Amino acid sequence: MGELPSYGELWDKEPFDFYDRVRLTEPVYWDEGLQAWLVTSYRDCAVVLRREDSFERADRHLPGAMEARGNTRYLNTALGETHDVLHKLLMNLIDHRATERYRIAVIRPIVVNLLRAITRGHRQELSSAIADILPTRVGLTLLGVDTDDEDLVERVRILRLQMAHWDETMGSKPEVTRAAVEADRDLRDFFMPLIRTRCKSPGRDLISQLWEAGPRHLADWSEEDTYAGCLGYMAGGETSHLLCNFTISAALRPAHSASNSQL
Repeated sequence: MGELPSYGELWDKEPFDFYDRVRLTEPVYWDEGLQAWLVTSYRDCAVVLRREDSFERADRHLPGAMEARGNTRYLNTALGETHDVLHKLLMNLIDHRATERYRIAVIRPIVVNLLRAITRGHRQELSSAIADILPTRVGLTLLGVDTDDEDLVERVRILRLQMAHWDETMGSKPEVTRAAVEADRDLRDFFMPLIRTRCKSPGRDLISQLWEAGPRHLADWSEEDTYAGCLGYMAGGETSHLLCNFTISAALRPAHSASNSQL
């Protein structure tokens, strides 16, 4: 079947043929270009994720990792007990009770407004009209940011996208790494005034809740941890892809989708 390429060479290319070839030939595959092991089976992935003592996240050591990740207690780079505490904290603030409230009070109105905007035009690209915008708008709203400023929402979306591109290239492209580091700096400049204001004058938003709950979980909780938490709630990337798939499904099977889905 020929020599397998490095996964790092697939940036901005269709990867599924590569995935199939790896699964068929070498389910556990040493990627010389990345200097890392690629694991493709569910069982082996589960072992890697559970054995932190033997397997560490490669992205902690990639170029620009700490700069593009916010701080060392960002959920994706924290280890051991600190990771478990952070994960529990962030998930508790958006548990099933909270998400049900957010679905009705926050997410549904945003979706309705996006759909109304679509009906005013003759043709729309659903990915850019809904799937790309919705995660950013919802995330900013939950963090207590006024999202009436569409230019602001788009600016934040692009900055998060630049950080996601660093994930996708795994630090292999210097220009993408630089853009991600600069994006983190710009997002930090945007969020830090809000974070400091909510520390002194809390509201009902997630930034205020991070300030309230954080010190109960980690005694040295700081504004850096609050900032990293904000990034954790700013969905994009995979969430946008899932929404694209959902909107395609809804468009192709409207009757089925309407009877089996809820906003």
